[in-house]
Amino acid sequence: MAQTATPITDIIDHSVYRLQQLFGGQLPVLLKEDKQLLGGTEIDGTLDLDGDRVPFMVREELTMGQLKKLHEHELTVFGKVILLLGYSDEAQREYCRDKHINFVDRAGNCFINLTSLRIAVDGIANLMSSRTANRGFQKSGLKLLYAFERAPGLLRHPFENIGQSVGVAKGTVGEAIKDLRKAGFLEGQGEERVLVNGRKLVEKWAYAYLELLRPTLHRGFYNYRGDDIVRDIYENDDKDEIHYSGTRAADRRASYLRGFDTTIYTNLRASELREKLQLVPIGKKPVGETIEVLHAIEPVNVIPLDYHHLVGDLILYADLINANDARVLDAAEKLLNNEIRSKFLQNGFQW
Repeated sequence: MAQTATPITDIIDHSVYRLQQLFGGQLPVLLKEDKQLLGGTEIDGTLDLDGDRVPFMVREELTMGQLKKLHEHELTVFGKVILLLGYSDEAQREYCRDKHINFVDRAGNCFINLTSLRIAVDGIANLMSSRTANRGFQKSGLKLLYAFERAPGLLRHPFENIGQSVGVAKGTVGEAIKDLRKAGFLEGQGEERVLVNGRKLVEKWAYAYLELLRPTLHRGFYNYRGDDIVRDIYENDDKDEIHYSGTRAADRRASYLRGFDTTIYTNLRASELREKLQLVPIGKKPVGETIEVLHAIEPVNVIPLDYHHLVGDLILYADLINANDARVLDAAEKLLNNEIRSKFLQNGFQW
């Protein structure tokens, strides 16, 4: 069974890939994920680097103060340890080199000083910069609306059942329902609840998704080394764990335009994407097609996809209006006025 990707596993997979590429793919790198206490300090596993076995710790992002505290209170426990970082800035990398702290970040910057391997790489821009969540509109509310559009019957369930289906707290469901009602997007009680003012609701959802939720789903840009990414998805993903968006998805969904742009939504780990689709994290010298990869938000246990391997219409619409291309924007408008509108009305909602 495939392991679900998380920000932590993405950091691990990217770090291993970067280390392997340091010497043209010839560096033996073996990683064992195994959370355990070692000398009273929790580690995330061990790395074998060309004969050196060292424990590693994963950190998504550290302030300089947190890095110094980690060095003074935990890293000193070990003679050798490697930090796998989701993000590092110039000052942090300089501190690591000065204190001889071994590290690799997901962009490929590193400092490693081991018996069998000594290398330092710096100056690679971190694509995954830190972000501050906008508290004005909760991510959970966007996920709920997406689920309601995909599975209209879910809207009429008790709050607890809705929360369990979508992975949102019961209290959050209640607050979201209340806010939708106040904003004029929901009417009725209990089993009579319906979404109303659908066009405005979808447009508001799409812009909020692009501003607030989509950036948090971004996993990185990858190089595609094959000939046809969509064909590879259909041939190599029989469990429907990879969904695609962009102009090629719009072409398959409604044939409103021909295009070659593809965006991938999946929770598969980076190592599995490399195996299934020949996708590798983008490096200094991009080779082949560049593909953006994002985490999927499909509540797959409850809501089947309308079309095999395609994202839902709301996400597809949002991704299309994010393009700076008149043809693509026209296709987005047609998708909104036809497919999305028709589904709203078929579901008993009001447009």
